[in-house]
Amino acid sequence: MDAFNALLYAALVLCSGCVGMTAFIIYMGERQERQRKIQHGSK
Repeated sequence: MDAFNALLYAALVLCSGCVGMTAFIIYMGERQERQRKIQHGSK
């Protein structure tokens, strides 16, 4: 059962890391989009 718990914990850590990376990628994408709009001058 300990091995299963360790596996579950590892999966949880990887999953939260994956969510964090996804959120970071989305955030960076939105920032680039906003900068592009500012450069074009269309608000």
